[in-house]
Amino acid sequence: MYFSFVTIPSLGYGDITPLKPIARTFAYLEAIVGQFYVAVLVAWLVGMYLSDKTQDRKQP
Repeated sequence: MYFSFVTIPSLGYGDITPLKPIARTFAYLEAIVGQFYVAVLVAWLVGMYLSDKTQDRKQP
């Protein structure tokens, strides 16, 4: 759990490292998916914020 928590945002403290090639591959994939997750989350939050702002302007 800790390894995933550190790998997803790609902090990579380095205190735990995968030793086998397949584990490294999964760690790389997890870091890439984590970056997409963060990007989608931020885009969704910005979209919700902008949507609320445009609705406020349309109401008299």
